[in-house]
Amino acid sequence: MTRFLVSLALLFSLACGDDDRPSADTGRDARGDASLDVGPLVDTGPLLDVGEFDVLPQDSGIDAGCTVSTDCEAGEVCIDGMCLSMPDGGTDAGSDAGSDAGTDAGTDAGSDAGSDAGTDAGTDAGTDAGTDAGMDAGTDAGSDAGTDAGVMVMGGLGGLMLLEVLYDAPSADTDKEWVVLRNDSAAAINLSGLYLGWGGTDYTYGMLALTGTVAPGACAIVGGPMSILDNGMPVYTQTASLNMQNGGSASDAVGLFIGAPTASSVPIDTLIYDDPNTNMLLDETGAAGIPDVADPAGAASLRRLADGSWTTRPVSTPNACALTAL
Repeated sequence: MTRFLVSLALLFSLACGDDDRPSADTGRDARGDASLDVGPLVDTGPLLDVGEFDVLPQDSGIDAGCTVSTDCEAGEVCIDGMCLSMPDGGTDAGSDAGSDAGTDAGTDAGSDAGSDAGTDAGTDAGTDAGTDAGMDAGTDAGSDAGTDAGVMVMGGLGGLMLLEVLYDAPSADTDKEWVVLRNDSAAAINLSGLYLGWGGTDYTYGMLALTGTVAPGACAIVGGPMSILDNGMPVYTQTASLNMQNGGSASDAVGLFIGAPTASSVPIDTLIYDDPNTNMLLDETGAAGIPDVADPAGAASLRRLADGSWTTRPVSTPNACALTAL
C-alpha cells in the first residue's frame, strides 16, 4: 500500500509541477497503517530499477522506516531502508523450479544408477552362481548317470557295438545261440545297466541284462551255455539261453539298449535281418530300420565288417574280436 501511495504522490507531483518536497514528518504513522500526509511534491525524476524492485531515489526525502526486514510487514523485505514487497512469481518459480529440477534429477539419476548397478551386479552374480551350480549339477548328474548306467554314450562303431550274432545254429538252436559285443572305444566299458533285446514285433520278445566290463578293443561273448564245434566253440563271458528268432517272411532283430527295452525303446546299436521290415523295428535313429542283411543263409552267423556293413559267415568266428574288411 505504501508503495502505491508514494507512486500516486509522484504522479500527482508531475501533473501539478509543485516544487515543494514532503515534510519531515511524512511516512508511516504506525506499523501496519499505511496512511501518508503528503504535502506539495516536486518532480524527483524517474524510479530506479534495483533488481526486481522499483526503489525511490535516495534523495527523495521520504523516511523509509526500516533498518532490518523484521521492521517490515509480512511479505516485505527491508532494502536500502525501505520496506518492499517480495514478488511471488520469482520466489515460487525459483523454489519450485529448483525443487522440481533437483528432485527429478536426483530421483532419475539415482534410479537409473541404482537400476543399472543392480542389474549388472545381479546379472554377474546370477550368471556366476548359475554357471557354477549348472556345472556342478551337470558334472554330478553326468558322472552318476555314466557310472550307474555303466555305458558309453556312443553305440556302434567307435563305441560299444554288436560284432557277430548266431541266431540260427546248425540243427537245434537251444543253448547254442550267442552275441559278440566289441568295445570299439579307447576306454573300458561297464556293461551294468545295458540290455540285449530281441524279437520280431518289437524288441521285447526276449531280453537279457548284461554284466561285466569290456576292456578297450576287447569283446564280450554272451549266450550258450553250450560251446561246441557247430556253434564255433565260443568262450563265454556271460552265459544265458537267448532263444532269438530266425527271420523268414519278415524281419527279426537284436538290439543293444540302455535299460530294459520296451515296445518304443530306441536301441544304441542293432542288427535287423531278413525282410521286409513289416513290423517297423526301430534302428539307432529311432526310425523303422532297413534290414542289414536282407536274405541271410540259415545255420550261419552274421558278422559286422570294418565299414559297418554286415555279412553272412558260414563258419562262425565268435572268438575273433578284431574288425576286418571281409
